[in-house]
Amino acid sequence: MSHLLQHAVAHLWRTNAADPAAVAASYALRRDGLVAALAVRGIPAHGRSGLNVWIPVADESTAITRLLSRGWACAPGARNRLGSPPALRLTISSLDATEIEPLAADLAAALHPAPTGRYG
Repeated sequence: MSHLLQHAVAHLWRTNAADPAAVAASYALRRDGLVAALAVRGIPAHGRSGLNVWIPVADESTAITRLLSRGWACAPGARNRLGSPPALRLTISSLDATEIEPLAADLAAALHPAPTGRYG
């Protein structure tokens, strides 16, 4: 399926069916918005271009599970890194601008959960 999508996107670019500047601006708005919303919450994240935002985490599996329980899906960074520490890779291509703040809040809660129980 991935190759089919890649060919479709390549066709759109070659035929100018999509405005590259408008597409890049749309991605930048969402990517930079998410990075900024996370920074306000004390969560370092980066993504200078493209579709992904990288968020360093202590444990990829735990962070992914907690985020999934809040209704968000993301990918572990393990498949896309060689020597860097654990991280989450969030793809912003289908992220709506209205979802940035809720996602940032849920990420903050997933990465820094409130203590529970009598001794927490």
